[in-house]
Amino acid sequence: MELTAEQQALVDTMSKSVMEKMSEVIDSKIKQQQQEQQRQQEQQQQPAQQQQKVDPIVELLMPHIAPELQKLQFGVQVNQDYVDFYGSGDVEAVEYKEDVEKLFAERLKQGLPAIKRADLLSYIKGEEMKKNPDKTYAKLDAKKKAELAKAQAAQDTGSSGSLNSLDTKDLAGLSSEKLMELLGKVKIG
Repeated sequence: MELTAEQQALVDTMSKSVMEKMSEVIDSKIKQQQQEQQRQQEQQQQPAQQQQKVDPIVELLMPHIAPELQKLQFGVQVNQDYVDFYGSGDVEAVEYKEDVEKLFAERLKQGLPAIKRADLLSYIKGEEMKKNPDKTYAKLDAKKKAELAKAQAAQDTGSSGSLNSLDTKDLAGLSSEKLMELLGKVKIG
């Protein structure tokens, strides 16, 4: 199908218009990128200028203090991880504590970066599963059965897990362990 001269002129005009728009968009993008690069360069130059304004006493002491500060910061992070991991109430954390701490200490002695204890526990459990999958699955199955038995026992005794079902007279005769167990089942909200 051939275009008439009028149609061809219209196509040429539209093509020019599209090309002009594309050129404008490209020019705009280039200008934006140049402005962004200039802004980044200015930001990089500012810290260098600020470093020149460092107090001479700080500059003198920093090489001697910095390593100790880094050790302190590392110690704080390690201790925070310890508290977070063992304070989480995870039974497996306590169960595997010796293995986790041994691996954690080995990594530090080797100069390797510290890894969160939760990740080390996952690694240890994975290695355990690879070495003896049947034992691991049996252990998981036993754990699941124990949880199911505990839930069944709670249901059989009529414990609904809410404070409304408890009578204060009943609470007075319970041991502290039983009270803690009941309070652990309480749902708020």
